[in-house]
Amino acid sequence: MTITLPTTTCANGATNYPICTFPVTTCTNGATNYPTCTLPVTTCSGSTTISCTISNGTGTQSRTCNSGTWVLSGGCTVSSCNTGYQIYNNACITSSDTTRPVISSFSLPTTSSSLTVPISSFTARDNIGVTGYLLTESSYTPSSTSFFSTVPSNYIFTSSGTSISMLGS
Repeated sequence: MTITLPTTTCANGATNYPICTFPVTTCTNGATNYPTCTLPVTTCSGSTTISCTISNGTGTQSRTCNSGTWVLSGGCTVSSCNTGYQIYNNACITSSDTTRPVISSFSLPTTSSSLTVPISSFTARDNIGVTGYLLTESSYTPSSTSFFSTVPSNYIFTSSGTSISMLGS
């Protein structure tokens, strides 16, 4: 007695009908999903910084690409404040700084052999926070662009001899 199997072919490259198995092959270079052997997505599209929420302003946050997925890194950093607000300690606060700063400590060495003199201490405070520091040999009021945002570590005198330094904050 002879048994005849129906004539059918395997699809998608499979062989050995009626079992229809795929040839044993391994994907290379990290590819998956045999038999198509597609590579996993490893890149991200877009910028490495994104907008983030800041009260009364705008901010940005960094992100890194990890195997095709964006991962946030660090916190939200203030980039600008709305009208009537100013940046202070990475926040937008009202611009109501009406109290002049008070210098609570300042000291320079009493003598120096150089025109560049280290500042031993310089601290000041007001009702909001000191945002600018300035040392000068002039008694004239400087422009607001002359101030430094951080306490200077030294002062460079314009000439040798006895000098008086003026403080501003």
